[in-house]
Amino acid sequence: MYRAALGLTNPVHMAELDAVISGYGERWMLDRTINYNDDDMVDPATAADILGVTVGTLRQYRNRGRIRATKTSDGWRYQVKDIREFGPVNLGRKKRESLAEC
Repeated sequence: MYRAALGLTNPVHMAELDAVISGYGERWMLDRTINYNDDDMVDPATAADILGVTVGTLRQYRNRGRIRATKTSDGWRYQVKDIREFGPVNLGRKKRESLAEC
């Protein structure tokens, strides 16, 4: 939400911050508001995006039993409720704050 508001009010400053953040190898946690119900099932790419991790990292979490997933005919799916429960406990402070905005 902050990034979107900054982009509307001062796009030059937002571009400068984007450059600084990407220079550190980081990215804005969530550059948009995402609205999901707890019962929604999402694909690995979406789940990883919500958590701010790579799909590979998410796969490792699943393989180690750190996050629940369901195997379907279309591949693995993650329930939004499980993502929200996982995030605050297992992610760093900045990622927890952005996850609360989902």
